[in-house]
Amino acid sequence: MLLTDGILRTRYRRSRSDPQPLVPGDVYRLTINLSATANRFAAGHRIRLEIAGSNFPRFDVNTNTGLDIAQSGPDALVRALNTVYHDEQRPSYLLLAIVAAA
Repeated sequence: MLLTDGILRTRYRRSRSDPQPLVPGDVYRLTINLSATANRFAAGHRIRLEIAGSNFPRFDVNTNTGLDIAQSGPDALVRALNTVYHDEQRPSYLLLAIVAAA
């Protein structure tokens, strides 16, 4: 069951007015803010985090060209390879707030 989702157009990771494309092969620290939600997890429940380069039709298509879809057109799609690092030098994590039950 999907509880929440979020999006980050990485070219706008620093500024909406000064887009900066990612450089293939470089590693970036990114923060993806998820929509506010709440859920009570019972004993034995598990949480899964999914990272994807696209979520169409929920969000606009990402052509992975660095251009807006209006500039590149729907036929100019480039496959993206996303790598999530989770080693000692580059730890990845999901931050969950825990609220005591009333």
